Amino acid sequence: MFLTEPGKAEKQLGAGKDMAVVRTKLGAFVAWTKNSAIQIMTPKAAAPMQLTFETKRVE
Repeated sequence: MFLTEPGKAEKQLGAGKDMAVVRTKLGAFVAWTKNSAIQIMTPKAAAPMQLTFETKRVE
């Protein structure tokens, strides 16, 4: 995945699919899936962060 913003160099985010982008005054917030986890990148982050979820059986 790559992100391009006006006036900035193209930035490689990483591998994945199902990308979603929201542009605000602060910059672009990006989320995508990689394997079974969600990756997120905020405007000031140097690298993506990974969100994971544990699944528990409810009885």
